[in-house]
Amino acid sequence: MNTRNALKLILLGSMGLLLPACGTGHTAVMQAPLAGQHFRAAWVEERDSTVDVPLEEKADFSAELTTQLAKEGFAAGDGLKITYRFIQYDRGQQSARWALGGLGGVGQGKLIVEATFTNMAGESLGKISAEGQISAGAAGGSFAHARARAADEIAEYAGKHFR
Repeated sequence: MNTRNALKLILLGSMGLLLPACGTGHTAVMQAPLAGQHFRAAWVEERDSTVDVPLEEKADFSAELTTQLAKEGFAAGDGLKITYRFIQYDRGQQSARWALGGLGGVGQGKLIVEATFTNMAGESLGKISAEGQISAGAAGGSFAHARARAADEIAEYAGKHFR
């Protein structure tokens, strides 16, 4: 390999380290929201998940969701109840994301959370599936970005339909 090609390779590799984390989120509506339901406060509760998720990840997700709900204007307390469970959890491979810059989805991490919205009487108001992904980023991107995107999706949906 000549010096010019080596410099190009180093430059391309360096650019991959400077990329911001490539976290994305998506929402699938599983039960349409019941119209006319508005709340000032919300609280979250985890249900039994269908996949194993480390306790630290669960705690971080709950904290992130609570923070995002506050940004949407919900106070903490009785009102809208959001129960959630993890239905897919795959941290992916950060080293593969770093080495290949997320090309072709190599090393991609993904989190899918099912959220059910109810009122204090227990009546179902809606249900969604929120997905967070990380496919690239500085040093391969942190899975925390996928977790944050899934929490954002749930909070934004709650704010749009129940605030």
